Amino acid sequence: MNLGSQSDMRNAPSEEGSSKEHSFVIRRAARDDLDDIVDIWLDGAFQSWGVNPPERPVVHEFFSTRFDATALPYGIWVAARRDEILGWQGLQQHYPNPFFRSALSSTYIREKNHGRGIGRALLKFGMEHAKTAGIENMFGHILCENQASIRLVESLGWTKVGIIPLARPKVYFYYSLAVEEGADLQGTPQLS
Repeated sequence: MNLGSQSDMRNAPSEEGSSKEHSFVIRRAARDDLDDIVDIWLDGAFQSWGVNPPERPVVHEFFSTRFDATALPYGIWVAARRDEILGWQGLQQHYPNPFFRSALSSTYIREKNHGRGIGRALLKFGMEHAKTAGIENMFGHILCENQASIRLVESLGWTKVGIIPLARPKVYFYYSLAVEEGADLQGTPQLS
């Protein structure tokens, strides 16, 4: 994937990439994207978590607070085509301590865009960002029945660490990825 020109981007080019083969741009989310981020999360919540999501105002407040509290190197990035948000990738601080940086990864794609490589591009983008930002470990939770997401993370080299006991209503896998020098992230949008 190649970087797009600055005119193709709405935010800092150092945090963005574009994909000509997928016809979308990956950029850092702006506050104006919050409604789309919430809508995409609500649409995917049942598939991702196996439960009906909370009411929209509760979810909007949660993401608004998360958006305001997120500082670099963590954040939310969106895949956008013109004015449409296709999906998003979030890296949230996980287990803060002074020894290493780690992130909880979340990738959500608008349902009509499933199977088009957007999730793969966003996750690979998040992995490259983590690598360049000094985030040493990325973690994710995936519903055991979500085979598409399991295949995706395993194809990108993630390791199944275990099953979270007593997770309700269904059991979740817990994935970890040590972002190591020389990891094969070929085809990942490069950050400059």
